[in-house]
Parts: sequence; structure tokens; C-alpha cells
Amino acid sequence: MSFFGMMFYFIAGVVLATVSFYRLEQLPQPAGFIFLWGLATLFWLVSLFFSARLKTPQSRQFVIKGLNLVSGVIIGGWWLFGQSFFMTFLLEKDFSQPVQVVGELVESPHVENSGQRIRLSFFMDLQEIAPAEQQLNERPVQSARHFRYGFRPRIQLSWYLDSDRYQQLSKNHLMPKAGETWAFFVKLKPNHAWQNPGSFDYETWRMQKGIRASGYVLQRYHGQVYPDPQVLSTSRFSDLRGELMQVAKRLYMESDFQGIYRALTLGDRSGISQQDWRLMQTTGTVHLMAISGMHMSIMAWLGYQLFAGIWWLGAYRVRRWQRPQFAIFGAVMLATFYLLISGAAIPTQRAWLMVMAGLLFLALQRTFQAWVALAWAIFAVIIWDSASVLSLGFWLSFLAVALIFVQLPVLQRLGRWKGLFYLQIWLSLAFIPVTAWAFHAIPTYSFLANLIAVPLVGFVILPLSLVALITAVFWQQGAIWLVELNDKVMSVLWSLFATIDSWPHSLWVIGDFPLIALLLCYLLLIYGWCNRTMVKGMLSLGLAFGLIIASIGGVFLTRPQDEAFRMTVLDVGQGQSLVIETRNHLVVYDAGPKLGNRTDAARIAAIPYIKFRGWSRIDYLLVSHSDIDHAGGVQSLLDAFTVGRTLTGQPLQLNSSVHKTHLNPLVNFQTCKAGTRWQLDGVAFSFLSPWAEEGEGQKLTSDNDRSCVLKVTTGDNSVLIPGDYSSKAEQQLLLRSQKDLPSQILIAGHHGSRYSTSRKWLQAIDPDYVIFSSGYSNRFDFPNQETIQRLADKVAWWNTACSGALTFNIDAERIALQMPYRQQQALWYRHQCSPELQGRKFQVKQE
Repeated sequence: MSFFGMMFYFIAGVVLATVSFYRLEQLPQPAGFIFLWGLATLFWLVSLFFSARLKTPQSRQFVIKGLNLVSGVIIGGWWLFGQSFFMTFLLEKDFSQPVQVVGELVESPHVENSGQRIRLSFFMDLQEIAPAEQQLNERPVQSARHFRYGFRPRIQLSWYLDSDRYQQLSKNHLMPKAGETWAFFVKLKPNHAWQNPGSFDYETWRMQKGIRASGYVLQRYHGQVYPDPQVLSTSRFSDLRGELMQVAKRLYMESDFQGIYRALTLGDRSGISQQDWRLMQTTGTVHLMAISGMHMSIMAWLGYQLFAGIWWLGAYRVRRWQRPQFAIFGAVMLATFYLLISGAAIPTQRAWLMVMAGLLFLALQRTFQAWVALAWAIFAVIIWDSASVLSLGFWLSFLAVALIFVQLPVLQRLGRWKGLFYLQIWLSLAFIPVTAWAFHAIPTYSFLANLIAVPLVGFVILPLSLVALITAVFWQQGAIWLVELNDKVMSVLWSLFATIDSWPHSLWVIGDFPLIALLLCYLLLIYGWCNRTMVKGMLSLGLAFGLIIASIGGVFLTRPQDEAFRMTVLDVGQGQSLVIETRNHLVVYDAGPKLGNRTDAARIAAIPYIKFRGWSRIDYLLVSHSDIDHAGGVQSLLDAFTVGRTLTGQPLQLNSSVHKTHLNPLVNFQTCKAGTRWQLDGVAFSFLSPWAEEGEGQKLTSDNDRSCVLKVTTGDNSVLIPGDYSSKAEQQLLLRSQKDLPSQILIAGHHGSRYSTSRKWLQAIDPDYVIFSSGYSNRFDFPNQETIQRLADKVAWWNTACSGALTFNIDAERIALQMPYRQQQALWYRHQCSPELQGRKFQVKQE
């Protein structure tokens, strides 16, 4: 076996070490790490000694493969431990208070409207951080910390400006630019993101991006006015991408597909509308908008063909230049140019490294060994950025290449066009399991959509967009013609997407698909497609897709039995959203907060969780009241699911908001009235407030006090959900319905405000469990310390900000709390609430 072939097993060991490293709950101490890897090295030396005594070549080769594998684990482990040792993290004292930061902007800011203000969003590498008070008082900088080049933590900042201020900065060319060094007064927070089953893991995403904290620029905080940001040094290089971004904005201004073009050419996906994202999700074409190995390969292929043409046109006269090497140089040049203008984000770097690994084989004029080339590409990516293994895109990219390599013999026999058609069928089928596992849904007609979209985007839309952008630098009118041509192609493609989206069952929601089922699917798929025996091959393929069909039928899901329910309090920051499941029905109480103009808690938490649990319909959507932290995600829920009854404490406000944007005029919120009762699968639901009749209840006119108070009961166990009820409303309900209040679980009113969850209220309910749904380090300081002190020692309480999502399985006889989701997902790079906050902001007590 060749050196390149033997390295395959070494690289497999490195991958194994890397994946294991990022699955550790805590980083090993140096002494423990040295001991562990010392044992592995000893094993390696002993195996090497005995392998020399083996007589048969087959035995020796087998042992050498094992030694290469162990060598990869050992060396990969040392490499990763060395990286972690030099990683720079911010300290807890740097968060939740004003600090001054000095750093270099990684790229020019992204600009978007945020309500009445303009938001500049950008990344910067920190050079210095110091307490703001110290800097304002012009004291000697004693506690400022400086970071050396190469070990500077990266942070993500938002700078909010009013329109006049933004126009002034733009007019005077004072906007921040890539490469400039700036000083800002900011408030930072750690990488503490919401933790919910089935939802996107932002903490892992930030780790993979190298982001250590996020925050916003301060203008005024607790009465203190802060100086304007200052530019300390200008850029040391030309911001090519920033200039192209401005060119792109002007060029695509009139196009309906400007967000698509910017995503394909510059890696800026912020301009893609939510409607377009939904359309691509249901057609299975989202991957076309992320710059991946396919896009980079196309750029390399175009560069290869372009320089090959130049060679034939006259470059062949230069004797030093040979056509293959000259064309490969062109492939490298165009792929690298594409890397730079698209922002050189980590996924784009990964795609570039994959392509470079393939071109290396061509440049060295070696026989192409598909699996060895793939292994070397993986090795290059991991050595360059080991955190790439945390990215789903990493695995999807290499899985796609591996699936192509599996079919290489068949593709070579079929020829070019038949092979491409066959390959599209194979990839569409083979990606069903990983799509089910990653997104808990399957786009039914993705094969047809991709069959047309992949060649159109890859060989028409992407090249035209890039050529138009470059042409716009020196010939605006010619670039506009190219955009108009591209628009015609895009219109046809988008019309096709809309047609496919309108077909029945365009998206199958399948719920949780376990990892073990995913791995088994691929073992069966590969065995089936590679098996020469027809019967065995068809049986394997049938079993693989049988697993998918079984998942659609809910085989891998656990539903409550009759007279039992499952309640999940989602982690949605400073807001509230609960999902209640009975055997055959789903109830959602509140939809969480709205987050700016582009997203909300339903998109980030509730919708992914509901799909993760395998539901495609909401039987009851209950919105306590109209406040944005409870109703912010209502629109998204209505768009994503078929919804049965809709009830709220403030129907006028909710209907007014929904009918402005929702396309279905039949959506109509009714009032939740005290005394309303219904049953679902043996579980009783009832409203205790608000009251319909005239009288004392009409004094409760505030939005918070109009909340729907819901009680859910089975047997001797109940849950009480009062929305944002205040102590005044609690007193009214105590007078009216005190006998209905006792419950084992209480969702604390108004996120733990000091003006809710009064002592008399707690005494009447007598809960065993209290849940606070609040945001981490929120500006209201919820849950309030006075509220916590009202809880007796016997009451177990949790705060979703520190626990993540909380799931209770409740039947007539017992209440079982699953392990809090943040605790389930504890890894060394994920944030945990500081131990100093225990008892004050969170409690780990669990009964």
C-alpha cells in the first residue's frame, strides 16, 4: 500500500480524536491528558515492537494500519490540546457591565434597518479591554488587558444609530471599515444562547466561528452618557469585498432577487426574505445559497477552462508552460478570488481547502485515488480549523463527495449526461436520511427541484452574477443587461419552486430521527447500491427507506398515554412559550418574543421543537395577551402549521396584528373566558381568567392582567400558567376562584417580577415546582430576588435562562422532570451560569 494510502488510517485517527475532543464535557487537565496519551503512546510502541515479529505480510499490514490509526489519535490529541491551551476567552467580569474595547474590524459592517434605527453589525478582533469607569475617569490603565496578535478573541458587536446620525457618518466617510482599529464603549455578554431540543445550536455555531462574546455599543446606560466611538488607525489594506458590496447594492437595487445574487457572489445572505427561505426549505434547495464545495468546484472548473482556452490561444508558445499546470493555476486563481470576495468565512475556507486538495493530485500528476483525496481534504480542513467538525456543513460537504465516490464506477460507464442524471437521483435519495436527522423534515419533491436548480444555479446564475458584479466596476450598463438576463432565468426557477411548493405534502415532518438510525440507513444504502446481488441489494435499500417511512409514522417518538401529558417550557429568553402534548393533540401557550424585523422566538425555538416532536398541526394556539414577548412569534406559527382554535386575552389587538400580514382571513382569535373547559385525550384544560361578566374583574384593564390563566389537570396533578399576571390580578382571582388554584407546577407570572407571584398567591397554589421563563442577564433583573425569597425551601424552582428547556412528563399519579436541556448538552465550550448565581438566579435542586 502506498504512503498516501497508509495515511488514510492516520487521518481517520485524527478525525476520531477531533470529534472526541469536542464531545468532552470538560477540558482535561494537563496531568490527566499527559497520562492518557502516555498510555496510548505506550500501546503504540508495544504494537510496533510485536508487529516486526509477525511473519505474514497480511498480518503486518493489518497491524500497521492499526498503528497509523492510533498514531493519528495520539498526534491529533496533542494538536487539539495545544490549540485549546492557547485559546483566548474573556472573563466573567468582562460581561454585563460597561467596558471599553479596542480592536481591529474583521470586515466592514453589515447595515440593516432595525425598527426606527439603523443597525451596524460587525466582527472585531480585540486588542485591549478595560473597565469603562476607569477609562471615563482617565485613571491609569492598570486593569486593562492586552491581547497579542494571533491570540485575540473575536467579538460580534451591534451599533444602533438613528437615521440622521447614520447619514452624517456616511456622508463624511466616517463609517467603520475592514482593517481599521476602533475604540468602543460596549456592554458584552457571553456566548449564552437559547437551548431547546431540535433547534439550531448558536453556542456551537459561535464556537465554530471563533466568536467569544457579543454585545452592543453604548450611548447611554444607567444615566451615564458615553463618548462616541473613535477610529484609532485606518485600514492597512484595500477592502475589496466592502467596495464590491457597495457595487452590488447599486447593481441589484431594482432586482427582485438581489438577496440571492449577493448570497451567491459575496456570501451575504441577509437580503434573502423569509418567504424565499421557506420556499427553498420546502423544495430542498437551501444548500444552493450557502457557498459550498459545489460552488467552489464550479469556480475552479471555470478557471480551469478559461486558462486552458488562453493556453490554446497563444500561451502554448511559452515553453515553460504546460497546459495542465497552466489550467490548474487558473483554477486556483479563480477559486481563491471567489474565496476572498465572498468573505472568506470558515465554511467557504473549508470548501476552498477541499478543492485545493483535489487540485493538488492533478498538479502532482498522480493517479487520482478518490478516497485518499477525500481523506487528505478532511485532514487539511481539520488542521486548518479543527472546530469545523462542529459544523453540519462540514459533514454534509464531505458526505456529498463520499456519496459521489461510491458511484464513480457506475458514472464512468454511463457517460456524461446520463451520469449526471443518475447522480442527481442518487444524491437526492441518499440525502434523505441526513435531511431527516438534521432538519426533522423531508422535502418530498427535492429531487425534481434540484434536478433543474443545480445546473441552472451552478452554470448559469452563479457565473452570470459574478461576471455582472465584476463588469459593474467598469461598465455599469453592461452589468445591468447581465442582471436583467439573470432575472429572467431566476423568474423561471422561482416559478418552478412556487409550483412545487403548492403540491400536496411538499414537506413531510417526521420528528426525531436518532443518530443510530441515520448510521444504519447509510450502511444499508451503501451496501445495497454496491451489492452485485439483486435480491440482497433491493432488500438493503428497502430496509434503509423502511427506516425513513417508520420515522414518518412516529416509530422513534414517544407520545404520552391517555390521561397524561408532556409539557415543555421552552428557553426563549425574556419571553414565554410552552408546548403541551397529549396522546393525539398539541397545545401551544404563547409564542415567545419578536427579535428585530427578521425573526422571532417561534422560528428559533418553538417551530423546530414542534417539528422535532413530529407534529404538523397545532390544535389549540393560546396567546396569553398581546405583549411582544408573548405574542411575537404568532405570525410564524400560523405560517408554519395548520392551526385549529386560536384564543387570547386580547383578541382585538392580536387580530389587528395578524390580519395585517397573514394571508388567511379565516384566522380569528377568540377571547379566552373564565369557565371555559375542554378535554384532550383524558387531560382537562380550563381557563380561570379573564372574566366575561361585568363586575370587579373589569378593573383589570392592563395588558398583563388580561392574560389567559390556564390550568391543565390530569388525576391529582395540575399545572397553572398565569401569563403576565400581576399581584393585583392574583388578588382578584384569589377572591373568585381560590379553590381552583392549587397546582403542583406553577409557571411564575411575568417572568419572576417582584410585582407578581405574591406570598398569598403562592400559599393558595402550594406548588412543588416553580418555573421562571426569563432571559439570561436580562435588563429587568428577572427573576427578582424578592420573588425568589418568597419561595419556601421545599419548593424546587428553575430559571430557563440557566436550565434551558424544561420538560415534564405528567400523568394522574406522578410528575417526572427530564434532565434540564442545558445540562444534557453540557460541553466544555458551552456557557454555563456562573456558580455565584446559584440560589439567586438559578437553582440546581431537582426532586
